[in-house]
Amino acid sequence: MKTDTIIYKYTREMAIRDRVLIDITPLAFDMGFKIPVAVTNTLYTKYFLPTQKEEFEGESTPSRIWDMLTILYLTSKNHNSNVRLFTMAAKFKNSYKLVTVKAVVSPGDTSDPVLTIMLPNED
Repeated sequence: MKTDTIIYKYTREMAIRDRVLIDITPLAFDMGFKIPVAVTNTLYTKYFLPTQKEEFEGESTPSRIWDMLTILYLTSKNHNSNVRLFTMAAKFKNSYKLVTVKAVVSPGDTSDPVLTIMLPNED
């Protein structure tokens, strides 16, 4: 019986350490999510980091993430698929726009389920 040899394994923990994924689990748990949650760095830097002016106006990274998690939570109540596309309003370059986001539940490093939220073109 032939077995394949793993040459290199890149884990979720490594991706979080490398900031490829941003761990938002504490905020997600506060909201009622039951599994670890991370967002891709691309999604995080593009839509969740307010400018200095926006911070002065009361915007914050946690509040933007909370808003996204709220939309995901409400639109996923009766959804049984492991992949979910949803739309959120995001502030981008001084105006709001609708952004489609993808949420994927998959096995994590220990095979327990984890949730990763990303832009639709990301894997």
